[in-house]
Amino acid sequence: MKANIHIRTVPDTNTAIGWTNGRSIVVDRSSETALSLGFNSAELLCLAVGACYTNEVFLEAGRRAVRVRSVHVDVSADGDWPSAKHLTASMRIEADADEGTIAELVEHADRVARVPNLLRLGTSVRLTDAHVVRRN
Repeated sequence: MKANIHIRTVPDTNTAIGWTNGRSIVVDRSSETALSLGFNSAELLCLAVGACYTNEVFLEAGRRAVRVRSVHVDVSADGDWPSAKHLTASMRIEADADEGTIAELVEHADRVARVPNLLRLGTSVRLTDAHVVRRN
């Protein structure tokens, strides 16, 4: 799955709107001058990890014909951003299956979840283009 997102700041603010394929999210930053209207970068990273785990549980449950009632994922950074070095996640799943099957869903999600695996592998990020505009 290829992902392309767009982020544009709201004029005269530090707040931005991010979007892709008709969906959007508000992005802000952690500071005394921020409007606190949206997620900051650390929260977005944690959100991406949690969303990835949740999606993988539902995908695999569908393949196994297991009815998942709910998935709760909590993700935390181990310290103040940006000095945090580790993310931790916990998961709670309620499903119409025995505990072993549910545990296998958790193990599968942890093994194949893309965002956590990208972070574990140290995926490179490159800024490939930048346009600067001087305004007076």
